Amino acid sequence: MESFLTTCHELTKKQQVMHDTIFDKLNEFQNILQTTKESLEEDNSLQKMLTIQEHAKKLQFQRPQKEFQSTLSKLGKEIDRV
Repeated sequence: MESFLTTCHELTKKQQVMHDTIFDKLNEFQNILQTTKESLEEDNSLQKMLTIQEHAKKLQFQRPQKEFQSTLSKLGKEIDRV
């Protein structure tokens, strides 16, 4: 009977060690996933900022062209009147 109890106790200790190891590995994996998620969110945020900056540059470039076109149009009308 004592041998049986000793065997059960040893198995229980081994199972606890396996459980602890699995638990630690799962925690490590969860930390990696969290870090990856945060990194992707940061990358996404940076990408949005860059996209906004690109659109702003395009608008700044287009605005002077539109103003130039408007000025040319006004000058053309003035010339036509004269």
